[in-house]
Amino acid sequence: MKFGWWGKTLIIGFVLLFIVGGAFGLEVRIGPASITLQTKEARKPADFPHRKHQDAYCCTVCHHVKGEIMVIDKCASCHNSDMGNAGVNSFKKAAHKLCKDCHKRVNFEGKDAPTNCSGCHPRKH
Repeated sequence: MKFGWWGKTLIIGFVLLFIVGGAFGLEVRIGPASITLQTKEARKPADFPHRKHQDAYCCTVCHHVKGEIMVIDKCASCHNSDMGNAGVNSFKKAAHKLCKDCHKRVNFEGKDAPTNCSGCHPRKH
């Protein structure tokens, strides 16, 4: 296959962008660095280091996928009293199940993740 000077220039440009981007750690950031999670029924909000989790895990570990589209919506729009599954029929229940189960698994793997209430729900806010 023959490439003209324009084609060669584009190929070289993409290769350089890939090399330079990788060398400087350029990446796309989606979502805030941290989030304060608050529900009506929770006594204390939870501090959630979103960026730390985003860097360690795929987004779909926490966010639902419908078809081929990742859905980032208010959790309570589905996790509410209208939901049939009593184990996750509130945002609080869904978050506790997801977070606690994951933190227990991560600790079992030898990493450190909080498993007591004050680890995510600090006393002062």
